[in-house]
Parts: sequence; structure tokens; C-alpha cells
Amino acid sequence: MGRARLLGLAMAIVVLTWLPGSVGGAIGLPLLGAWGVVSGYAGLSWALPALLVGLVAAGAWRDRGLRLHRLVGVVVGVTAALVFLVFAAQLVGS
Repeated sequence: MGRARLLGLAMAIVVLTWLPGSVGGAIGLPLLGAWGVVSGYAGLSWALPALLVGLVAAGAWRDRGLRLHRLVGVVVGVTAALVFLVFAAQLVGS
């Protein structure tokens, strides 16, 4: 898969998990809010997009012929996971 498709997939996953979770309680549809919570606990809203971002970073680093592309992918993925987790908790958990 190309980098643009991986990033697009990560964005689609974020939208499909964060948006229903954040607006579900506001519009009176608790099932949508529950989807946000379940996807957060399952890692769909933060771990899966972070994995895709890490793969894109590692691929970009490797394509440039630079060393340690796996380490870069792991560092970027873990950092993205922390950012996604904090934002998902703020958005869906409130």
C-alpha cells in the first residue's frame, strides 16, 4: 500500500471512531457514544492509526536509504499512539 493510502486509512479510522463517540452523547444516541468507548478500549481509535503512521514513517525513512528505519517507525508509532490516545480520551471521554 502506498503512503498516501495508509495515511488516508489512518484518517478514516480516526473519523469513524472519534466522530460517533464524540457526538453520540450530544445528540442523544448512546449507541454511538458506546462505539467510541469500545473502539477506544479495543485500540481502534488510537493504536491502529498509530501503527499505520509508524509504518509510513519507517517506509519513508527506508526509501531515502537512511539507517535505523525500523527504530524510527517504532518511535514515531509510539509517539503517535500517545498523541492519539490523549486526544481520543479528551474527545470521546468528555
